[in-house]
Amino acid sequence: MEYQKNDSAEWQAYLQSETQRGFITNGMNDQIKAHLERLFPGLAWKGYSEGAVRFRFACERMFHFVMWQPQNRARRWEGYWAYVREVGPQQRGVRSNGVVYWSKDEVLLLLSVLQEKQPEFWSKLCGLYNDFGFADTGAEAQFGREVAGVFAVPEDVDYVSQAMRLVMSEANRLYGFEMLKPENDQTRYLLWKEWDSNPGQLPFEEWCREVRARRAQSKRTKS
Repeated sequence: MEYQKNDSAEWQAYLQSETQRGFITNGMNDQIKAHLERLFPGLAWKGYSEGAVRFRFACERMFHFVMWQPQNRARRWEGYWAYVREVGPQQRGVRSNGVVYWSKDEVLLLLSVLQEKQPEFWSKLCGLYNDFGFADTGAEAQFGREVAGVFAVPEDVDYVSQAMRLVMSEANRLYGFEMLKPENDQTRYLLWKEWDSNPGQLPFEEWCREVRARRAQSKRTKS
Protein backbone atom coordinates (compact mmCIF):
# COMPACT_ATOMS: atom_id res chain seq x y z
CA MET A 1 0.00 0.00 0.00
CA GLU A 2 1.39 3.38 -1.03
CA TYR A 3 0.21 5.05 2.17
CA GLN A 4 2.13 2.52 4.25
CA LYS A 5 5.29 2.97 2.17
CA ASN A 6 5.28 6.76 2.00
CA ASP A 7 4.03 7.71 5.47
CA SER A 8 5.06 4.92 7.81
CA ALA A 9 4.68 6.93 11.04
CA GLU A 10 1.24 8.22 10.07
CA TRP A 11 0.27 4.73 8.95
CA GLN A 12 1.21 3.19 12.29
CA ALA A 13 -0.64 5.93 14.19
CA TYR A 14 -3.68 5.33 11.97
CA LEU A 15 -3.67 1.57 12.56
CA GLN A 16 -3.26 2.05 16.29
CA SER A 17 -6.19 4.43 16.49
CA GLU A 18 -8.50 2.18 14.48
CA THR A 19 -7.46 -0.92 16.43
CA GLN A 20 -7.43 0.50 19.96
CA ARG A 21 -10.13 3.18 19.77
CA GLY A 22 -12.35 2.36 16.81
CA PHE A 23 -12.20 5.88 15.41
CA ILE A 24 -9.69 8.37 14.04
CA THR A 25 -9.25 12.10 14.40
CA ASN A 26 -10.23 14.68 11.80
CA GLY A 27 -6.50 15.21 11.23
CA MET A 28 -5.91 11.56 10.44
CA ASN A 29 -8.85 11.56 8.07
CA ASP A 30 -7.46 14.66 6.35
CA GLN A 31 -4.14 12.82 5.91
CA ILE A 32 -5.91 9.96 4.13
CA LYS A 33 -7.74 12.39 1.85
CA ALA A 34 -4.49 14.23 1.09
CA HIS A 35 -2.87 10.93 0.19
CA LEU A 36 -5.78 10.09 -2.12
CA GLU A 37 -5.51 13.52 -3.70
CA ARG A 38 -1.85 12.89 -4.51
CA LEU A 39 -2.78 9.58 -6.12
CA PHE A 40 -5.90 10.84 -7.93
CA PRO A 41 -5.60 14.60 -8.48
CA GLY A 42 -8.55 16.63 -9.74
CA LEU A 43 -11.47 14.94 -8.01
CA ALA A 44 -14.19 16.88 -6.21
CA TRP A 45 -13.98 17.18 -2.41
CA LYS A 46 -16.79 14.66 -2.00
CA GLY A 47 -14.81 12.11 -3.96
CA TYR A 48 -11.91 12.23 -1.52
CA SER A 49 -14.26 12.09 1.46
CA GLU A 50 -16.00 9.00 0.10
CA GLY A 51 -12.65 7.54 -0.89
CA ALA A 52 -11.33 7.89 2.65
CA VAL A 53 -14.34 5.99 4.02
CA ARG A 54 -13.89 3.22 1.44
CA PHE A 55 -10.16 3.06 2.20
CA ARG A 56 -10.88 2.56 5.91
CA PHE A 57 -13.42 -0.20 5.29
CA ALA A 58 -10.95 -1.92 2.99
CA CYS A 59 -8.36 -1.77 5.79
CA GLU A 60 -10.87 -3.27 8.22
CA ARG A 61 -11.42 -6.20 5.86
CA MET A 62 -7.66 -6.76 5.88
CA PHE A 63 -6.91 -6.19 9.57
CA HIS A 64 -10.26 -6.82 11.30
CA PHE A 65 -9.97 -3.90 13.72
CA VAL A 66 -11.01 -5.15 17.15
CA MET A 67 -12.76 -1.96 18.21
CA TRP A 68 -14.85 -1.80 15.04
CA GLN A 69 -16.57 -5.08 15.87
CA PRO A 70 -20.22 -5.19 17.04
CA GLN A 71 -19.34 -6.59 20.45
CA ASN A 72 -17.26 -3.49 21.20
CA ARG A 73 -19.83 -0.93 20.10
CA ALA A 74 -20.56 0.39 23.62
CA ARG A 75 -16.86 0.84 24.48
CA ARG A 76 -16.19 2.49 21.13
CA TRP A 77 -19.17 4.87 21.48
CA GLU A 78 -18.18 5.88 25.02
CA GLY A 79 -14.55 6.44 23.99
CA TYR A 80 -15.46 8.51 20.97
CA TRP A 81 -17.84 10.84 22.77
CA ALA A 82 -15.39 11.25 25.65
CA TYR A 83 -12.86 12.31 23.00
CA VAL A 84 -15.36 14.75 21.45
CA ARG A 85 -16.08 16.34 24.84
CA GLU A 86 -12.37 16.65 25.56
CA VAL A 87 -11.06 18.09 22.30
CA GLY A 88 -14.20 19.63 20.81
CA PRO A 89 -13.97 22.94 22.72
CA GLN A 90 -10.30 23.28 21.79
CA GLN A 91 -10.90 22.65 18.08
CA ARG A 92 -14.28 24.40 17.71
CA GLY A 93 -16.00 21.08 17.36
CA VAL A 94 -15.26 17.65 15.92
CA ARG A 95 -16.74 16.95 12.50
CA SER A 96 -17.92 13.67 11.06
CA ASN A 97 -15.30 11.88 8.97
CA GLY A 98 -17.72 11.01 6.18
CA VAL A 99 -20.80 8.97 5.34
CA VAL A 100 -21.05 5.20 4.87
CA TYR A 101 -22.85 4.13 1.68
CA TRP A 102 -24.33 0.66 2.03
CA SER A 103 -24.76 -1.96 -0.68
CA LYS A 104 -28.10 -3.49 -1.64
CA ASP A 105 -27.13 -6.80 -0.02
CA GLU A 106 -26.16 -5.06 3.22
CA VAL A 107 -29.45 -3.15 3.27
CA LEU A 108 -31.45 -6.36 2.78
CA LEU A 109 -29.44 -8.09 5.51
CA LEU A 110 -30.10 -5.27 7.96
CA LEU A 111 -33.80 -5.24 7.11
CA SER A 112 -34.00 -9.00 7.68
CA VAL A 113 -32.20 -8.72 11.04
CA LEU A 114 -34.55 -5.96 12.20
CA GLN A 115 -37.61 -7.97 11.20
CA GLU A 116 -36.43 -11.17 12.86
CA LYS A 117 -34.54 -9.97 15.94
CA GLN A 118 -36.10 -6.59 16.71
CA PRO A 119 -39.77 -7.06 15.71
CA GLU A 120 -41.11 -4.56 18.24
CA PHE A 121 -38.76 -1.79 17.12
CA TRP A 122 -39.33 -2.67 13.46
CA SER A 123 -43.10 -2.52 13.91
CA LYS A 124 -42.80 0.85 15.65
CA LEU A 125 -40.55 2.21 12.90
CA CYS A 126 -42.87 1.06 10.12
CA GLY A 127 -45.82 2.57 12.00
CA LEU A 128 -44.07 5.93 12.17
CA TYR A 129 -43.28 5.94 8.46
CA ASN A 130 -46.79 4.85 7.58
CA ASP A 131 -48.49 7.45 9.78
CA PHE A 132 -46.02 10.37 9.54
CA GLY A 133 -43.40 9.60 6.90
CA PHE A 134 -40.47 10.13 9.27
CA ALA A 135 -39.06 9.15 12.65
CA ASP A 136 -37.51 11.11 15.51
CA THR A 137 -33.90 11.26 16.65
CA GLY A 138 -34.59 8.65 19.33
CA ALA A 139 -35.61 6.11 16.68
CA GLU A 140 -32.60 7.11 14.58
CA ALA A 141 -30.30 6.52 17.55
CA GLN A 142 -31.77 3.07 18.13
CA PHE A 143 -31.47 2.34 14.42
CA GLY A 144 -27.81 3.26 14.67
CA ARG A 145 -27.33 0.80 17.52
CA GLU A 146 -28.87 -1.91 15.37
CA VAL A 147 -26.56 -1.08 12.44
CA ALA A 148 -23.55 -1.27 14.75
CA GLY A 149 -24.85 -4.56 16.11
CA VAL A 150 -24.71 -6.12 12.65
CA PHE A 151 -21.73 -4.49 10.91
CA ALA A 152 -18.18 -3.55 11.88
CA VAL A 153 -18.08 0.26 11.82
CA PRO A 154 -15.95 3.13 13.18
CA GLU A 155 -17.64 5.65 15.46
CA ASP A 156 -16.46 8.85 13.77
CA VAL A 157 -18.50 8.47 10.58
CA ASP A 158 -22.21 8.69 9.83
CA TYR A 159 -23.19 5.05 9.40
CA VAL A 160 -26.88 5.66 10.15
CA SER A 161 -28.46 8.12 7.70
CA GLN A 162 -27.91 6.23 4.44
CA ALA A 163 -28.70 2.86 6.04
CA MET A 164 -31.97 4.16 7.48
CA ARG A 165 -32.99 5.89 4.25
CA LEU A 166 -32.30 2.78 2.15
CA VAL A 167 -33.84 0.30 4.58
CA MET A 168 -37.03 2.36 4.92
CA SER A 169 -37.14 2.86 1.15
CA GLU A 170 -37.05 -0.91 0.73
CA ALA A 171 -39.70 -1.28 3.44
CA ASN A 172 -41.85 1.25 1.59
CA ARG A 173 -41.46 -0.79 -1.59
CA LEU A 174 -42.69 -3.85 0.30
CA TYR A 175 -45.47 -2.30 2.38
CA GLY A 176 -46.46 0.93 0.62
CA PHE A 177 -46.44 3.39 3.54
CA GLU A 178 -49.40 5.75 3.33
CA MET A 179 -47.50 8.93 4.17
CA LEU A 180 -44.77 8.22 1.62
CA LYS A 181 -47.23 8.18 -1.29
CA PRO A 182 -46.65 11.13 -3.68
CA GLU A 183 -50.13 12.52 -3.03
CA ASN A 184 -49.23 12.92 0.66
CA ASP A 185 -46.00 14.88 0.14
CA GLN A 186 -47.55 18.16 1.30
CA THR A 187 -49.23 16.60 4.32
CA ARG A 188 -45.97 14.93 5.33
CA TYR A 189 -44.11 18.22 4.99
CA LEU A 190 -46.67 20.03 7.15
CA LEU A 191 -46.43 17.31 9.80
CA TRP A 192 -42.66 17.57 9.82
CA LYS A 193 -42.87 21.36 10.14
CA GLU A 194 -45.34 21.01 13.02
CA TRP A 195 -43.03 18.65 14.88
CA ASP A 196 -39.90 20.64 14.08
CA SER A 197 -41.40 23.97 15.19
CA ASN A 198 -41.51 22.98 18.87
CA PRO A 199 -38.41 20.88 19.55
CA GLY A 200 -38.17 19.57 23.08
CA GLN A 201 -41.49 20.95 24.26
CA LEU A 202 -43.45 17.77 23.70
CA PRO A 203 -42.06 14.22 23.62
CA PHE A 204 -42.25 12.74 20.14
CA GLU A 205 -44.41 9.79 21.19
CA GLU A 206 -46.89 12.12 22.87
CA TRP A 207 -46.99 14.34 19.79
CA CYS A 208 -47.68 11.25 17.67
CA ARG A 209 -50.57 10.29 19.94
CA GLU A 210 -52.02 13.79 19.60
CA VAL A 211 -51.80 13.71 15.81
CA ARG A 212 -53.38 10.27 15.65
CA ALA A 213 -56.16 11.42 17.98
CA ARG A 214 -56.80 14.46 15.75
CA ARG A 215 -57.06 12.22 12.72
CA ALA A 216 -59.48 9.87 14.46
CA GLN A 217 -61.63 12.82 15.56
CA SER A 218 -61.62 14.24 12.02
CA LYS A 219 -62.78 10.89 10.62
CA ARG A 220 -65.60 10.68 13.21
CA THR A 221 -66.69 14.21 12.35
CA LYS A 222 -66.77 13.50 8.62
CA SER A 223 -68.72 10.29 9.13
